[in-house]
Amino acid sequence: PALKRFSVKIISITGGIKSALARYSDVVLNVKVPKEACPFNLAPTSSTTATLVMVMTRAKSGSLSIVSKSGKLSGVFTDDNLLSQPLKSVMTKNPICVRDDALAAEALKIFNERNIDDLIVVNA
Repeated sequence: PALKRFSVKIISITGGIKSALARYSDVVLNVKVPKEACPFNLAPTSSTTATLVMVMTRAKSGSLSIVSKSGKLSGVFTDDNLLSQPLKSVMTKNPICVRDDALAAEALKIFNERNIDDLIVVNA
């Protein structure tokens, strides 16, 4: 409430759209997640990722892994100002990935040889 006295715009990034922060904000960017990845739903794993994704398009970095309903990697999307098109038409099918038991040296080799910034780690 004290900030409102200064006639400044308040933009919040929050998962609590009914929180005091959201109520006093002029713009609320909702990053609510249904559940954290932490098995106890305590560590802010999914929520911090959602917050980072919210600014990803401005930074022009990062990628989005597309996973099928069965949990299989279907593709990858990197922001190339194509946000108004269907994801299926702009994603890279069969993206470069590495297994979860690969060595870090193997991942580094892939980064260097393929000249990529993001590498998806998959399990069996």
